[in-house]
Amino acid sequence: MSDVVITGIGAVTGLGHSAEQNWEALLEGRSAVAPTQSFDASSLDCRASAEVAELQSALKPLVDRRMLRNMIRNDRLAALGAVHAVRDAGLEGQLEQAGLYLASAKEISEPDKVMDAVLLARDEDGSVDYQVMGAEGAADFYPLFYVEGLQAASLFYISKVLEMKGTNAYVSGAAEAGMSALGMGLRAIRRGEAEVVVVGGFDDATSWWNQSKYQDWGLLQHGQDQPHPFAAEGAGTVLGEGSVFLVLESSDHAAARGARVYAGLEAVSSRQDSARVFTPLADGDGLARAVRAALAGAGIDGEQIAAVVAEGTATADGDLREVQALSEALGAARPAVTAVKGAAGHTTAASGLLNVAVAALVLEAGTVPAIVGTSAEQAGEPELDLVLGSARPLPLSDDGPSGALALAQGFQGQSGAAVLRRAQTSRAAGTGAADQTADQGERSE
Repeated sequence: MSDVVITGIGAVTGLGHSAEQNWEALLEGRSAVAPTQSFDASSLDCRASAEVAELQSALKPLVDRRMLRNMIRNDRLAALGAVHAVRDAGLEGQLEQAGLYLASAKEISEPDKVMDAVLLARDEDGSVDYQVMGAEGAADFYPLFYVEGLQAASLFYISKVLEMKGTNAYVSGAAEAGMSALGMGLRAIRRGEAEVVVVGGFDDATSWWNQSKYQDWGLLQHGQDQPHPFAAEGAGTVLGEGSVFLVLESSDHAAARGARVYAGLEAVSSRQDSARVFTPLADGDGLARAVRAALAGAGIDGEQIAAVVAEGTATADGDLREVQALSEALGAARPAVTAVKGAAGHTTAASGLLNVAVAALVLEAGTVPAIVGTSAEQAGEPELDLVLGSARPLPLSDDGPSGALALAQGFQGQSGAAVLRRAQTSRAAGTGAADQTADQGERSE
């Protein structure tokens, strides 16, 4: 099996349109969470979100005008993140045989475009008369409503823009979906299906459709405040839209072209706890098993993890499960722990890969950004070594901890974990027993 490295990062969130802008904002402790502007959120309990600015204008020079017209915001976020990642890796025009693995929670097209037809077909009692809708309302349907609603449409758009024709797949879900796509990309390279893979997670989570849905699930906080990850009393999360893409390469391919390497990707694992939707096992067992499997896949133990980029949803149950899972899986190890949802919001399907991207940047820069939105007083006496207040230097050496752990938790009981290593210490290809263990830890089933 070949070693796999991360050579490109594209990040589009409310913090900025590039990995550099996002990283700078995180180090400075800035937050993109603000009162929602894209629609009137006054009827919602949560009236804050982390929205991406100037998305359309940023895409115009990159995407054909006709194609851009057919893309909804979800697809546009994906296209911009993908282009930035490939440019960052220096691989434009060299991706014909590259793999593409995507993840999103896209469900339908923009609901506004079908509202007129639905309202026309409502009876006085509020029920929908489908005969009236078919006979009279069809003309009021937006002609491209169903085309725009194709869940995996982004596979086509990105492949077209980047001229890609290699192996590909689309995963539907939340934070864990991006981690699953990452595992697919890792295995595609190690199995020789591709030497380069582009992996992405993205979502327009701040739309009124998603905001009302997450409110009904009871996951959002009230008001316009930013979330407080790992606060003693979690009040709920805040949604953020975004797109995060990573370029993975075999280490041999990256070395041959002299590529910049952010970090080595050692293992990806996911597990299921099968408790209840939205309420996984209280002891965090599913996430703990995912972490242990990822560590085993990387051939290391918790003592070699220097930093953790946690999910940090800012929900009381979610944060407690994560604390318990990390305490159980890492044992006596006390790595620095950070989370980014206080800054970028919960970017749903993008959030798992955002955590991986931040973990890679942590290893490259030797610095851990602080958890935005949570003070030491709010955190109380945490069981984890939370990075609070300001960014913290992270001493890294070949003789000490040089790995990072990125986490993701879904809403249906799925948990995911990825282990990264500092580029200078990334494992050489074909190390025998460690590789066999890695193959076991990478499995997402």
